[in-house]
Amino acid sequence: MIQKRTILISNQNAQLQEQNKKIAQQYKEIKQSMTYAKRLQNAILPNKYKFSSVFKDHFILYKPRDIVSGDFYWISEKRKKTYIVTADCTGHGIPGAFLSMLGISFLNQIVSKNHDISPHDILHKLGLLFSETINNHDDHMTRDSMDISVCLIDHSSKTMEYAGAYNPIYIIRNHELYELTVDKFSLHKDYAAEMPKFTNKIFTLQENDKVFMFTDGYADQFGGDLNKRFSKRRFKQILTSSSNKSMPKQKSILEETHETWKGKQEQVDDILILGFEI
Repeated sequence: MIQKRTILISNQNAQLQEQNKKIAQQYKEIKQSMTYAKRLQNAILPNKYKFSSVFKDHFILYKPRDIVSGDFYWISEKRKKTYIVTADCTGHGIPGAFLSMLGISFLNQIVSKNHDISPHDILHKLGLLFSETINNHDDHMTRDSMDISVCLIDHSSKTMEYAGAYNPIYIIRNHELYELTVDKFSLHKDYAAEMPKFTNKIFTLQENDKVFMFTDGYADQFGGDLNKRFSKRRFKQILTSSSNKSMPKQKSILEETHETWKGKQEQVDDILILGFEI
């Protein structure tokens, strides 16, 4: 009897070890696929030298939560004008990454076909494409959405047109922060049916203004002694207090502050902060 039980336990252990090997192999293959997807996503994102050729100082803080990201940034130059976008697509990992790649593809299509298009018109056309694509492929994708800010900088007149869906834009001038508010609705699957109107606004820039475009991942990180969100208030404070530093130094300060605040907590969302100096 004892011998039978020993054989049974031995067989169960062997089966368990075999299952563990299969799980480990599957995990390895999934991680390899995710890593390859990350390389593809990075290849689609704008090269950092595109920003260097336009702005005298800039940084891009880009930290996916799950290897690939639902956040993305985009830049395009046309006739001494520069379009810049930061966006946050629903979800993390592969689903968010697919939506972000769709967003980049749509932006390339919209701007290439429409000369001197305004930011609010970009959002409108992007919303139509986003809604049409999702509705054509899956009637059950009810939660997919995109929060986004778009700005158009005219380097000759030093003006910035901007529009956005939830994501505001911050400008720091002489250690004072200006918040450029945007509309409080997202691009989503029902956009074509609802057709909300985005507001186009203009801000007059000055030499040495620092512009910050971002998603909500940095401010939403849990941590600190009481395990609370970092908050927009603290985010504004750190941008303002470090505004006399170079852009790369500001990026370092933001990264160090995030890691200290997060501590042993997991990163809760994709993080994207884009800063550039006029």
